[in-house]
Amino acid sequence: MLELAVLGLLHDSDLHGYELKKRLADLLGPWSTVSFGSLYPALGRLERHGLVAVMTSAEPSEKSADVSPMSGSLGAELAAFRARGRTRAAGGRRARKVYAITDAGRAELRTLIDDTSGDDRTFAVRVALAGHLGDDERLALFRRRKAAVLGRLDQRSADEDAIDPYRRRSRAFQDDRLRSELTWLDELIASELHPQPPAGDDPALSTSGGSPS
Repeated sequence: MLELAVLGLLHDSDLHGYELKKRLADLLGPWSTVSFGSLYPALGRLERHGLVAVMTSAEPSEKSADVSPMSGSLGAELAAFRARGRTRAAGGRRARKVYAITDAGRAELRTLIDDTSGDDRTFAVRVALAGHLGDDERLALFRRRKAAVLGRLDQRSADEDAIDPYRRRSRAFQDDRLRSELTWLDELIASELHPQPPAGDDPALSTSGGSPS
């Protein structure tokens, strides 16, 4: 799950380790904690597999900043970023690593999102990153997950036996969570099949092609 979350965040922007750790806490929720002791080994694995690239930058200076116009070319921007990092590091300011996703990392991210295996928390992260999938892929992902949850409920009903009351209450709590997820999945599927217009848009205006008189 950690590699999935890291790739998803790096898809949005290049990040250094400290900022990445902060954003991971927001993405994974209040019950998940990511330490630098787990984050940096994960980044190392992703780098070895060619899924992220490491660049060197320097701590920002209040007196000056190197600002170059955007060229529109990712390769040119990465080269300029590396050059600025070498210049700043040579100037005596502390250098630090900045991580960027590669093309292979983007492809791997789509593969990791389009997967219903793993625990429930991992699927929640996949939903948070599902905007990186196409419409049909996203709908198929939600439908596969719904089928898997229904299968788990059916299996649990088939396994029902004479268990003590405390285990029965624990099972009832777990079943309630599965049913809540089914409701959530139905809402996700409905939103894909019938997307709502952006807030502020008036469907009547979009169909009539003009404004009311």
